[in-house]
Amino acid sequence: MESPTHLSDEESLVYNIIKQETRSSGGILQSKLRERAELRDIQPRKLSTIVNKLTRARLVRRVAVDGNGQPSYLLQAVEQRDQVEGERVPNQEVLLIPCHGCRNLYMCGEGRSYSPLKCPYLTRFLMDRAHPLGP
Repeated sequence: MESPTHLSDEESLVYNIIKQETRSSGGILQSKLRERAELRDIQPRKLSTIVNKLTRARLVRRVAVDGNGQPSYLLQAVEQRDQVEGERVPNQEVLLIPCHGCRNLYMCGEGRSYSPLKCPYLTRFLMDRAHPLGP
């Protein structure tokens, strides 16, 4: 394992936000990271550079997800035990769930304006897995 990486104050702030989001909701889309109030003073290009540094240091993993037809990246903090035990990646099937890239994710829930009970994308995803198309 590499030696610990020295992080600047801005890098630590970004890393701590990604860690917090990983614990609470499994990660944060890189595009949503730019919208965080704490990070609005950081230029988008610099924020991308910070994310790349954290990824190279294996503190953060970037997972490609479908963002409603647009390529998006889910940022997840890598836990220390993952670094010690090797590159443990979550089951890739979980990352195919359409909720990961949905722009309405934070407004979705039972009794809200967007509901998983009425979501056509989630329904299609579940139906495809319940009744896969035959040969």
